Amino acid sequence: MDRNGGGHRNQDPPPPPASPPPPLPPAYLENPHLQFSHRDRAPLLPTESRIAYTQGYFPRVVKSLDSLLSEINEVTTEAIKSHPDKFITLLVYGGGDKIKEENPNLMKDIQAFLQGLAIKGGEKLRVIDPPKKTNAQRGDFAKPHILLLQHGSPELRAFILWFQTFAFQIDGRKIAFSAVRFDINIRPWFITNITGQIIDDDPNMMTIAVETIKEHLSKDTAFRNHVNKVLTNREVGQSVLERKIIVLASFSLAFIPRATDEVEDTPVWQLAGCPVYDNMKDHRQWLKMIRRTDFHIGDMKYIRSTTEIIGCVWCKAETHSSEDCPLPRLEDWKGPIPTHDFVEPEPYYKPNAETKQRNEKRKARKEKARKSKGKKNPAREK
Repeated sequence: MDRNGGGHRNQDPPPPPASPPPPLPPAYLENPHLQFSHRDRAPLLPTESRIAYTQGYFPRVVKSLDSLLSEINEVTTEAIKSHPDKFITLLVYGGGDKIKEENPNLMKDIQAFLQGLAIKGGEKLRVIDPPKKTNAQRGDFAKPHILLLQHGSPELRAFILWFQTFAFQIDGRKIAFSAVRFDINIRPWFITNITGQIIDDDPNMMTIAVETIKEHLSKDTAFRNHVNKVLTNREVGQSVLERKIIVLASFSLAFIPRATDEVEDTPVWQLAGCPVYDNMKDHRQWLKMIRRTDFHIGDMKYIRSTTEIIGCVWCKAETHSSEDCPLPRLEDWKGPIPTHDFVEPEPYYKPNAETKQRNEKRKARKEKARKSKGKKNPAREK
């Protein structure tokens, strides 16, 4: 009998996972967005599960530490940053205010599922809903999108991270989540989305386009000097030319089909590349150098790098649109089945937005005080 009142008790070990995905071309091997779960050697596997869950390989979840902690209370955020290994991120499928309102038992359901895995040490684990910032925005898919897993044996935690994505049902409630480390070294490879009239899934045209982008950037003095400075500080490469080649070698384009409320078919190319910075502030400056740029292909065609947001409100990936989420298409998917309608994704995470607002208010107060005393602005006199 299922002690959780839902799902199906498995008397036998879970069935073996589906066949592994085909190997990637060498140029794509390092791009984390093109990788899958089960990447490392398999840890201790559960011999059974009280609640059945979907078996298979899942697209790797790639989220920066800052993005995962977005809109979470500052005290909790600092506690996690101080001891990231004490917690595991549970990125909820369809995470936001709506799913918690529809299922008040969400934390209990996930905790019951994990404790139902036949791996010693699950009885002490706890699933926690981290407190939001007091001024956090609300919405169906508003951040934070995560729950926190605390405690649990090393063996259980190793399996959860290795398997990554779990989809199951309890009393008719369909639930899915992905377990992810809080890793300060993780940076998404997403750079920008490319629009234009020539966008389609033609591999030859995409090859021409990515080479055009590389050629344009290689001739850009600011880009070249920026890359040289960063990699020199990291002691990578022996010359300006070599460092430029190293950075551009990781650039690739992916075709993303997409629909919007206004237009049925508005696909984009997504440019990806290995990040050159380890901190989010400098990483954003790096992205600005490439975004909002036109790239001309021949005399009559051009494509444009935009800041337009594309992402999935369900699995939270930046590599496909919400109406094209691949997870529900997996065989024996037991998690939520979203509609394939267009849903606007949440804005990009801006960790310094509040700091910037505070600085602007402070500057305005100083300017007001200066004017009230009849002093001139020294900055304007220069």
